[in-house]
Amino acid sequence: MRLVFVGGLATLGIGLGTFLVLSKKPEPKTAPESDHLAEVSPPPACPPPPIVLADVIELADLDPLLDPPARTIVQTPFEEPSVLPASAIAAPERIPLAID
Repeated sequence: MRLVFVGGLATLGIGLGTFLVLSKKPEPKTAPESDHLAEVSPPPACPPPPIVLADVIELADLDPLLDPPARTIVQTPFEEPSVLPASAIAAPERIPLAID
């Protein structure tokens, strides 16, 4: 077991070393230095004004969602509703078994 572990670590080390050697990037070539400096254009005095759309396009009417109409209150809180069920179903005295 120890031999397998040592062999695995050795293989890992060799693989990692190979990867690092092959993935090494070449040094970028530098341009020869010139005697004159590059011409630099002066920055603009002020940035251009932002572009504004001429018309606003409204895709959905959201006003009713933001300000819903007020509902009229018919009852006072905790008052029993005026509509009661017509009849309640009575539970049978004996519930039959599911399996006979």
